[in-house]
Amino acid sequence: MNTRIADRGGRLGAALHAGRELLKNPRTIGAVTLAVLALGGFLRLNRYLFNRSLFLDEAYIASSVLSRDFAGLAEPLDYFQVAPVGWISAVKLATELFGMSERALRLVPLLSGLASLGLLYPLARQFLSPLGSLAACLFLAVSDPAIQWSVMVKPYSTDLLISLVFLLLATRVSWRDLTARSTVALACLGALALWFSFPAAFVLAAVGGYGLVSSGAPSHRSRLVPLAVIGLVWAVSFALLRSATLSHVFENGFQFDAWGQYLVGLPRLDAQGITAQVDLLGEVFEDPLGLSPPGAGEVVFLLGLAAGLAAMPSQAALLLAPVTLAYLASVAGVYPFHGRLLLFSVPGFFIFIAGGLEQVFRKLKGLGWLAGAVLLFVLAFTPLRLGISRGLNPRPLEEVRPVTQHVLSNYRSGDAIYVYYGAEPTWKYYLNLAGAAGIQYDAGGRERENPEKYAEEIARYRGQARLWLVISHVYSGGLGNEGTLILGAARCLGTEIERYLQPGAQAYLYDMTRPSQDCQGT
Repeated sequence: MNTRIADRGGRLGAALHAGRELLKNPRTIGAVTLAVLALGGFLRLNRYLFNRSLFLDEAYIASSVLSRDFAGLAEPLDYFQVAPVGWISAVKLATELFGMSERALRLVPLLSGLASLGLLYPLARQFLSPLGSLAACLFLAVSDPAIQWSVMVKPYSTDLLISLVFLLLATRVSWRDLTARSTVALACLGALALWFSFPAAFVLAAVGGYGLVSSGAPSHRSRLVPLAVIGLVWAVSFALLRSATLSHVFENGFQFDAWGQYLVGLPRLDAQGITAQVDLLGEVFEDPLGLSPPGAGEVVFLLGLAAGLAAMPSQAALLLAPVTLAYLASVAGVYPFHGRLLLFSVPGFFIFIAGGLEQVFRKLKGLGWLAGAVLLFVLAFTPLRLGISRGLNPRPLEEVRPVTQHVLSNYRSGDAIYVYYGAEPTWKYYLNLAGAAGIQYDAGGRERENPEKYAEEIARYRGQARLWLVISHVYSGGLGNEGTLILGAARCLGTEIERYLQPGAQAYLYDMTRPSQDCQGT
């Protein structure tokens, strides 16, 4: 018996030793890293090629892209939308080159997401071992929020790309002896970046501070000149941006109403206030990081942050500063601290989390590498499960495209079409895509405070032989589900002929000359 136990123990020890040696092999780590990055690229490409219908927020952006020339994109956008003028111009260019399809609209976000994958590893290697860098790349590769925003017509994946570009530049520039060429290049790149990404302002401020410290300029005044030139050019660009574009943002009452709940305000220093800040950090780990379970990631992050600040204080501060500045901007009431608006900050978080895992590997003797591997699995399990499952089997969200095609295929002269306001921007896009922009329809009103008006809108179609109802992105608030209210009114005043249901979108055909008298609940 003792011999068997000893044999098993020996085999286990040999297996653990082999595993530890495998993790030390640079070729093995390099191959696994390439495989992880390839997986991340595949998950993004597969969701892009799935080509689901535009989501409402995407249709908002598409409306301005497809209806304006390049100069018009600098004006306030349709549907109270806000987007960097450089980014939306790049999206416009893609549609000019490749047509007005969903894939053309999503090309810039996709390319940004793919490029971000390639840039995280060299940035992580400035702070971590190859194994730690592999862990950071794994988190980004399978992060569902990062994948999602790589295939949506929104600027957040470009925010991430620009953040990575400048963080990497900051760690590689020789700040102590900036040449005229590098000074001009940094000044121009930063000035341009501000027009493609709003949070680039936070990243550039962090890079500028890091450059100031790294150059030793306070004690070498000659080194201040190139830094001052760079800072001046960035400041002028930001001032022009604020005058030309950001002024529209601050005047946009609709956006401030929509995002106002995510302005953190001045934090309180009592127990309740501290709890609120801890909860806020937990929300960041859920979105945009996409990590779980609650608590584990935060602890590992703090461990990596403490180690980074102790070993490389200025470099660690560089990674931490952008999200810290975004938090301070939120306290000041000018930048919502929430979800996708923080996607630009994930490189620092993932690097610190990977750094925390490295500390576990190093500090726990013997089986430390096994404990680190288990902890990595715990942290990466949910991102792996969601990222891979949704990447391999993408989910439709609001399939207005087939709904529009169905209505157009079955449309008869004299038909009336009522389009719920949540579906109207997407419906309008697909009408244009189908070459049916001239078809007549009625867009419903946004009556969230007066839901009885939905019944009044439907009542106008009494006597109409064929009435189409197109519904998507339905609001459901304290006064009830608006789609249910509209259908209830139609069911009371008419008779349903047919229905066509798709995920997140529906079309109903009613005969309003034959009341069904089914008016229960209306």
